[in-house]
Amino acid sequence: MNACATKGPPPLPGYRWEVRSTDETACRQLTKTLGLTSLASRILCGRGIREPEEALRFLSAALREMRPPSLFAGMDRAVERLLEAVERKERVLIHGDYDVDGLTGTAILVHFLRHAGLDPLYHIPDRLREGYGFHPESVRMFAEKGVQLIVTVDCGVTAFDSVEAAKACGIDVIVTDHHECAGRLPAALAVINPKAPGESFPFRDLAGVGVSFYLAAALRGRMREKGMWDKVDEPDLRTYLDLVALGTLADMVPLREENRIFVKHGLQELSLDRRPGLSMLRKEAGLEGPVKDTRPLVYRVIPRINAPGRMGCALEALDVLLCTGEEDAGRISRLLADRNSERRSVEGQVYRQARELAREALRRDDRCVLTLAAEGWHKGILGIVASRLARDFRKTVVLVSFEGETGKGSVRSVGNFGFLDDLLACRHLLVDVGGHQMAAGVTLRRKNLAAFSEAFETQISNRLGDARELRPSLLIDAWLDGPEELSDQAISEMEQMAPFGNGNREPVMGLRGMRVLGKRIVGGDHLKLTLGRDGRSFDAIGFQLGRAGVIESEHRTWDVVFSPRRETWNGQSRLSLHVRDLKPSGDRCA
Repeated sequence: MNACATKGPPPLPGYRWEVRSTDETACRQLTKTLGLTSLASRILCGRGIREPEEALRFLSAALREMRPPSLFAGMDRAVERLLEAVERKERVLIHGDYDVDGLTGTAILVHFLRHAGLDPLYHIPDRLREGYGFHPESVRMFAEKGVQLIVTVDCGVTAFDSVEAAKACGIDVIVTDHHECAGRLPAALAVINPKAPGESFPFRDLAGVGVSFYLAAALRGRMREKGMWDKVDEPDLRTYLDLVALGTLADMVPLREENRIFVKHGLQELSLDRRPGLSMLRKEAGLEGPVKDTRPLVYRVIPRINAPGRMGCALEALDVLLCTGEEDAGRISRLLADRNSERRSVEGQVYRQARELAREALRRDDRCVLTLAAEGWHKGILGIVASRLARDFRKTVVLVSFEGETGKGSVRSVGNFGFLDDLLACRHLLVDVGGHQMAAGVTLRRKNLAAFSEAFETQISNRLGDARELRPSLLIDAWLDGPEELSDQAISEMEQMAPFGNGNREPVMGLRGMRVLGKRIVGGDHLKLTLGRDGRSFDAIGFQLGRAGVIESEHRTWDVVFSPRRETWNGQSRLSLHVRDLKPSGDRCA
């Protein structure tokens, strides 16, 4: 049998394998100075960490490495105004966003101001009825309730009309946000945003919750200076890091610098189960015990917090972050589980319909972009479904839900293929467009759907040339000389590089000439392997690799790209390999 031959449906094209470049001199210096294994030094150097002091800071990710809040240009004005509100017992509104980043940031400020003696109001807009952001209608509604100060969370930096509406009502506004600015800032009392023009805070990639945490830290310090914690215990902001970690992970900001510090220490806080709502959410998701990995949070906890906002009732999710009693925590977490089940059901229905539309479209024409539309698809899950379809078909996907003559849609792609510039080139056919290179939203008229589809297809196809599918690259930290490089010390050093996520990916390495000692399909489409080389054998799992051709192939040796993970079961520790991709050794047609 030919080594390339397979039975059943053909596998999707694999990744393009790319090896990170490293500075060998810097690698040797790290190994010599810090006593690291050469593998750990290669991984660090490949990520741009070349100096011993820089490597030590990265590996420790200590809280003392956080930059001071005073570096934010608008921080002093914001703190003085909040201090005034605390002293005068003013009516303060915290206005957040409906995603996990906005919810956790809102929860931090509400908790802190309650601790400081205020009883703040809070508002999360309805995704389906109000849409994203800080709206003038909200300002007028809360003006009638006597609000004197509004603090936005994860929104507001482009809310020019809303800030003006607040000023007209005699309400001060403090904007905390992390989104890109529109060339100018709203006329708020203060704007705290690492991306603001002229901002002096040196790390631009904070999530919205990180900005909120910095505001709480600055206010706590100012209140300490004024002796305002004499009658009440000063809050320990370390206990807020569970919220900061969740919001940071949910917003997919790079896990570098402050973000990595937040998440590392936030996982420790989550493990302590101090917050009843989050503790109950973890139990509902089957995640009791110490939290050592970000993946279960990303795939099992964060979707539960996101679900109410997607279904149009985000305040339910905020309630679980604010509740202080176990009875309320249990009730609300069960409600969130129901919302998540509802979200999954709706998502599954839309996914199946959209997938069939995609197949029909590809039978007619092998397009680079799948633009799919229907009447009444639930708008809260369009982004999730578009992402799934983009992975399935390895194409850029536009998913549009129409109500009458107007449709709202989400655009997603795969790998690191950015499309925002191509989308903006078609903006003359859109009512509205916004987002970033890998995820965007559009609004368009029904009459312009076909013209937009063709224009966007032309933009993307011109870039791809003859390619009809996006073939994402897989960045490999190092090819190993042999399995002996996977020593206990090397694995421990890699574990110190956690937490892993966007901007700090789990280390990926490769071994050539691995023998397949055992193989089977588990869980529908997952590849379970036993791999061996040079006298060592490893259990290995390749998720969604059931169609990679291994089961059908008679090829005995494979080049395998993987992430090593140390797993503990019944008190026994064992190294396993999480397979990212694999190809027959020396097989040119792989």
